[in-house]
Amino acid sequence: MGSTAANGAAQDKEVEVIKVLFALHEGFHLLDFTGPLSVLNATRHNPKDSSSEAFDCTFAAGSQGVMSGQGVMVQAHIDWKEAKERIDE
Repeated sequence: MGSTAANGAAQDKEVEVIKVLFALHEGFHLLDFTGPLSVLNATRHNPKDSSSEAFDCTFAAGSQGVMSGQGVMVQAHIDWKEAKERIDE
């Protein structure tokens, strides 16, 4: 039982959410973007707690909408200038 209590205490400790920047360009391959995004969005610090996200993903591009090589338009959250300004966050 001591081990369970220790695990519970570790879960109560606040953990850092890792920020990830996806740099999108015209003609990018959709699977190169959506594959990693899917894994990062599903990753949790505590698999039993859906609110314990491990990653916060942001999409940057030269324009608001970026067309993939497969014809899917993806909306960027921020532009290159803002991405550069926020890189140290």
